[in-house]
Amino acid sequence: MFYLKIETEKNGEIKTHEYPAGFETEESANEYIKSLIRLFPKKHESSRFFISTDKSNWKEVQVEV
Repeated sequence: MFYLKIETEKNGEIKTHEYPAGFETEESANEYIKSLIRLFPKKHESSRFFISTDKSNWKEVQVEV
């Protein structure tokens, strides 16, 4: 299972949102990230996305929409 973490800059401050494990594959996490970007393009234009299987070793993910 994969966890998802999103860092978004707002007013010069970085906000972090973590999502519980719910993605069985890295590909399904990437598809979810793409859907977030499509739904909220302005909100996520400065966001950074990370995935992890154990919440300790986060890997930054960059997807093309």
